[in-house]
Amino acid sequence: MPKNIENTRFYFSAFFAITITLFSSPGFCGQEPVANLAQLIKTITYSQPDNPFIPPNSETMSSEEIYSRIQEKMRHQGIHALEGRNLRAPLSNLEFLNIVYAFSGGSNSKDLISKKLYLKEKGFISSTDIGLATELKGEITQFHDNSSFGRSVALATPLFQFDRIKTGRKSRATFTLDDKSRVILSSASNISIDKNIYDPEERFRKMLFRVSKGTAHFVVTKAMKKGSTFTVITPYGVAAVRGTEFVTVVEPDGNTRFIVLEGKIETAPRLPGGKLGKHVFIGAGEMQTLYKNGRTSRIKKVPNRLLDKLQKNSLIKNNIKKPEVLREANKRLNKSKSYKKRMTEAGINRDEKTRKPEAINPFLANAKNTMSQQTLDHQALSTFNNMPHPSTLNRFRSRHQTQPTPKALQNILHQLPAHP
Repeated sequence: MPKNIENTRFYFSAFFAITITLFSSPGFCGQEPVANLAQLIKTITYSQPDNPFIPPNSETMSSEEIYSRIQEKMRHQGIHALEGRNLRAPLSNLEFLNIVYAFSGGSNSKDLISKKLYLKEKGFISSTDIGLATELKGEITQFHDNSSFGRSVALATPLFQFDRIKTGRKSRATFTLDDKSRVILSSASNISIDKNIYDPEERFRKMLFRVSKGTAHFVVTKAMKKGSTFTVITPYGVAAVRGTEFVTVVEPDGNTRFIVLEGKIETAPRLPGGKLGKHVFIGAGEMQTLYKNGRTSRIKKVPNRLLDKLQKNSLIKNNIKKPEVLREANKRLNKSKSYKKRMTEAGINRDEKTRKPEAINPFLANAKNTMSQQTLDHQALSTFNNMPHPSTLNRFRSRHQTQPTPKALQNILHQLPAHP
């Protein structure tokens, strides 16, 4: 049996409406899953002869001729799922998903999880998986039902309840669940799916993930029915969320750090005997560390350098919007009475309307002299970064991650507030 047959078995166990009955014929045995493209096309041809891609009188044609006719029809409609395919080569999960989706007539612009959900919704496939591997880099291993035998993960590999996923060194993996939530694993990480119940019609879910080592970035979808849960357990702590984005970091000694990027989460330390300690809420731009025997750190603002590191290690880098995260944390900080007291004692005025930007004059003078240069002078840029204009500075950093060109600088200068 080809190696890829086991990897694709989940799709063929209850196949789809097109191939709901498996036919005993040469090269295709009763309960065996479809192994290659020739068998897949033959099954579709027998079970749904009215499919618009199936040529008339296909029962009198060879597999090669049917394949050629179907490929030509698909090409005319801008569908290239069959191009360059070997009829006898084993099908991967990704190839199977794309080919079946092509026969279903779905939009070509859909991503992997949208294709799978579309096929499920239309009754083309029926499977017990809970998600797919949608982005990969390096060596990723999947273990089913607490098995010690692992299989390599490829794009579109299905994820099941009770699976354990392990990433190697310099490896990354993104799994997208059926509710569109994403789990992004960094290198040297280990995560298990202990529970996954999802009802798309009722918008209800109960999910439980166990992170034993490494870094897991969770992007959890919102708008779920009351009573839904999304829980993450680590050696020393628990986090419960609804719709938010956060990162869980588990050190080799079990110490756990929860970092919230959007929304808020509820955390609690794990005490000896299986009980939980004091529950606290962590908001966007904040973090907390949980230690052995229920010890916890105070909640504090996420350092800039840590956000940079998370952004570098994440596969979907655009998910971490650093200026927005820090803006939310700054709002919380500015409401702190002790912070206001320290600022007053230092003689710093936080009212933007009455503030006079003394640092802007030398900056503007220097900027005009550097208009003919390709980049802004480093000293002038440093002066600009240090001047007391946080709102303008946030916009500057979010729009221009690198040093601006003279044209970009000119646009920035027009946006600066007028000063006396």
